[in-house]
Amino acid sequence: MTWTRLIEQHAKGKLDELELPGLAIRQARFLALNEHQRARTEMRVLAAVPEAPPGDPERALASRQELTRVLAALETCPPMARRVFRHVYATPGGTAATAAQAVGLSLQRVRQILCETRAHIRKQLEVTP
Repeated sequence: MTWTRLIEQHAKGKLDELELPGLAIRQARFLALNEHQRARTEMRVLAAVPEAPPGDPERALASRQELTRVLAALETCPPMARRVFRHVYATPGGTAATAAQAVGLSLQRVRQILCETRAHIRKQLEVTP
């Protein structure tokens, strides 16, 4: 995947020069770290979902399906919105203030992004059966 992405970017003229294997190694590291962080966040979110009572497997399944839909809706948001959302909701003790500091935005802007992101997720949940 790394090689393919680099070759595509080079063909599109997005890379001034194609330095291999150094650039490929950096790209592979970036992709691996990005995937690792996404998986870690997803696991924390899944762990935060309360388990259904032992006698209610349908409720547990519905809860997991809804969480999957929420994560899918979140993936359609812009990268900064996903980053802010994860800082607040997937980080233990995360708040709008800590997210603002972490991403370098004003507190008001972070609150606005959170409001827009939640509205987007709600809209996606209404549309998706």
